[in-house]
Amino acid sequence: MNLTIFLALNAGSSPSPAAVALALFFSKYVPYCLMAYCAVAFLFGGKELRFTLLITLVAASVAAAVSWLIGHYAYVPRPFVEAVGHALLTHKDNASFPSNHTMFMVIFATTFLMDKQRKIGLLFSILALCIGWSRVFLGLHYPADIVGAVVIGMIVSLLVWMLLRPRTPHSAR
Repeated sequence: MNLTIFLALNAGSSPSPAAVALALFFSKYVPYCLMAYCAVAFLFGGKELRFTLLITLVAASVAAAVSWLIGHYAYVPRPFVEAVGHALLTHKDNASFPSNHTMFMVIFATTFLMDKQRKIGLLFSILALCIGWSRVFLGLHYPADIVGAVVIGMIVSLLVWMLLRPRTPHSAR
């Protein structure tokens, strides 16, 4: 089923230039936009927003370690390594599972939603879905890599939130 869904979502041999441009935007440039948002929000946001960003950073660090362990001990090759589908973006042949791009955006979405910042949390959720689609469309990940990223990102975010957030005065609101 993973392969069937991958082949249905992958760009194929003659993709629409507009779809390729959109996928490249989500896959390559949205993460940079997120970093810029973090820098601006950290510099000019309030104490509560900075603490939410700190929780997000801790969750992302934990999730990166989990991702590395999974990639090291349960390596799943990327589609292009197995000559499956069409890769439209060059990438190292490191582990496919989970998609770190998707996982990090899910961490932002989950953390901001837990902080009751619904608008930005919803935006991050939509961007996570778009990034996940783009990674499959561009031939860099299987759909299971995206689903795994969502699950890992949400679980790690929730655990870090529960460990760090209750100890702050912000949680008493």
